[in-house]
Amino acid sequence: GSEGPLCSLCSSGYFLRDASNACTFCSAENAWVGPLLVTIFLGIVIAIIYKLKDRLTRFYTTHETTLAAMGQRFTAFFVTMQIILLLKSNHEDVGGKSMPDPYMSFLQHMTFFTLDAVQF
Repeated sequence: GSEGPLCSLCSSGYFLRDASNACTFCSAENAWVGPLLVTIFLGIVIAIIYKLKDRLTRFYTTHETTLAAMGQRFTAFFVTMQIILLLKSNHEDVGGKSMPDPYMSFLQHMTFFTLDAVQF
């Protein structure tokens, strides 16, 4: 599935899989499985929320100020992690040294905060 100089390009109908660093055939046979599972999962979550809506409403009214404070803290943490991860990525892209190991491994576990659904 590769071609070009030093076999560095994937052929038509193939894509580069980062995990194996190899060209993998694009198949659409099971393309429906992911959306189906997401739809089923969302349906179950909506049914559970509907079933527990009275209890959830009582819980929210009882703990409204605590939940609002937690939401503000999470927002601050989320935005801060996005900034740190973006700075780390930009620093490495311009040739800077990578960060020390304990901090680097922590940031590697937090990469989902960048919300990169599509990576180039």
